Amino acid sequence: LVVVREDVVNNCLKALTTSRISPFVITMNALGLANWYHHRFPQQNKDLCVVDIDFKTTVISVLNRGKLVFSREVNKGMEVLETSEAGASEIVMEIQHSLSAYDKEEIGPAMKEILVTGAVKGIEKLAMALREALGMEVNFLSPLDGFILNEAVKEGVLGQAQDFSFSKVLGSLAAA
Repeated sequence: LVVVREDVVNNCLKALTTSRISPFVITMNALGLANWYHHRFPQQNKDLCVVDIDFKTTVISVLNRGKLVFSREVNKGMEVLETSEAGASEIVMEIQHSLSAYDKEEIGPAMKEILVTGAVKGIEKLAMALREALGMEVNFLSPLDGFILNEAVKEGVLGQAQDFSFSKVLGSLAAA
């Protein structure tokens, strides 16, 4: 059972219909993120931590051989990066905490790679902080990379950046 505020779903649907996109399915955040990754990299079944940074939230998901096995959402996102000097270290701390919880659960192998996506503007500062703190490979990818969208759709979706996650919405569409 998953409970979602109606206004959140309606905001997503409004932005999609404005962009002439008709969703077939609505998934929870982590599942949409995993679907986005599988759409973007259909042949890869690797162990990977996928971090999606939106305006107000960050979703940390762990894929084990390509399957979603762990996920955590925190109420810190781009807003923290833009308004706080310590914003990058706050998000890094949350990612560390999530990976530590994943390791303690002994669900799968230790992560060696992180893929960051989402509405990340201060990417350089965050990349350096992640590499230093975690000592692992950190890659960044636009959530729209790999999707063929016309300009009207891109503008419609990107114009709603503070309301929802691009990669989770695109992941939901890819799953349909």
